[in-house]
Amino acid sequence: MKTSEIYTENEVLMFHISLSNWLEARRRSGHGILEFVGPKKIYEYSDWDDMFILDFEENGEELSREEQGLFDNVGNQIMDYNELNTAQTTGIGILNIDGDYNTTYTTYLKNITEDEFLKLDEKWKKIYLIIVNGLDEDKLEYIPEDYLKKMYLTNNEYFIENYEDFI
Repeated sequence: MKTSEIYTENEVLMFHISLSNWLEARRRSGHGILEFVGPKKIYEYSDWDDMFILDFEENGEELSREEQGLFDNVGNQIMDYNELNTAQTTGIGILNIDGDYNTTYTTYLKNITEDEFLKLDEKWKKIYLIIVNGLDEDKLEYIPEDYLKKMYLTNNEYFIENYEDFI
């Protein structure tokens, strides 16, 4: 079965900005370390059920929409009502745990940035190039991962047909 028959540009991918070694990362780039988690919706975050409380009513009375949302275990609001609704219906959302580097988020395959593309594993890089850029799956099969970045940046069929010239 062809990749284009299995995946769409609306695949939801999860990324995490890590605290691990954040001091070194900040010294080098001013940012945390971006990691590709996998094809997951935000509500499939491993600690979603353990860390967060969906707060819709208090003392038997429904809260207003302004008071509803996703909260951590000490009552800090992580998502407001609209963000939570979007997360539950589309799988797209941001869980910013500490306001700094411990952030997990999801985005559609078609919307990933160059930095996110570079963090994808080889399989997902090829899926992106086939689904979003419309490249020929058969031609991508034998192209080494090192050259996938060039293909992302150029979006150029000539490069694919003549990639041996670039090696």
